[in-house]
Amino acid sequence: MTEKRCFVQFPHPGPEREPTEDLHIEWSRNTVSDHKRKFMQLNGSWIDKDHRHHSGKLWAWGEWEAQSKRLEFKPLSNDHPDAPRFLWEPYWREPAIEDYPELHNTDPYIFGDSFIYSNCLQIGQFGKSLRCLDEGSVIAFGSAKGN
Repeated sequence: MTEKRCFVQFPHPGPEREPTEDLHIEWSRNTVSDHKRKFMQLNGSWIDKDHRHHSGKLWAWGEWEAQSKRLEFKPLSNDHPDAPRFLWEPYWREPAIEDYPELHNTDPYIFGDSFIYSNCLQIGQFGKSLRCLDEGSVIAFGSAKGN
């Protein structure tokens, strides 16, 4: 397959993750559930409309399958079905080595100094196209939220 520059829209179809009673969630297991999304509080940087650089806390939808705790949060909208209902703070605690085969991966990985899109839907005919994108291509990860 030849490489070509593309714009790919890639919405995440999974539902919003539900909290447990203790407000913490352990690592998701692929033997129990599909991938789910979380509305998360992250540290990051951005450029505003006046081209000024900022860094600090920001909120974003994302996939984080490892541990997280629920934060106090007033929903942005109670009458909009796609508004987030919960706010999560991701964290990581190393699991037992025997648990690794059952744990969901987080893809794309948008944390720390890395942005890694390594394998989600990169098999089959559609995946072959994703593996052969030319330099300068854009993949827009988004949300197709619908509980």
